[in-house]
Amino acid sequence: MPVSMHKLLVHSSQIIPNFDLPIGFFSGEALEARNKDNKYIRLFHTRKINRVTTITDQFNRLLVTSEFNISTVCRSFHQDIAESEDEEEDEIEEEIEKSVDINNNEMEIDDDETDKHHVFEILLKAETIIISDIANSDFYDDN
Repeated sequence: MPVSMHKLLVHSSQIIPNFDLPIGFFSGEALEARNKDNKYIRLFHTRKINRVTTITDQFNRLLVTSEFNISTVCRSFHQDIAESEDEEEDEIEEEIEKSVDINNNEMEIDDDETDKHHVFEILLKAETIIISDIANSDFYDDN
């Protein structure tokens, strides 16, 4: 029997109380999920100059994502962004519905060019609204 296996079996009563989490939390599903994170982080969040920088960047990113408080803040931030994008999509849909109501509840478009032009006008209006909102916000700085 290998020495590591012997130590684990003989001293397991001393090892288990020192775990931060119960053993049931260390499941195979969690490991597979981290493998997906590992691959994503390695592909998109590391410098691929050499092996040392890649592993260092990957390790640092995994430390950050495994920290409970940081990952909770990031998750809530991403949820806020998703909600604001949904609100913007709803506003654009309302603008489209208003323009349809103006045209007697139906859009009578004969060709694709007119349709593209109409959609472009709606998107341009939405973009100018977003730009004006950014310019009027506290985050915008003229400097």
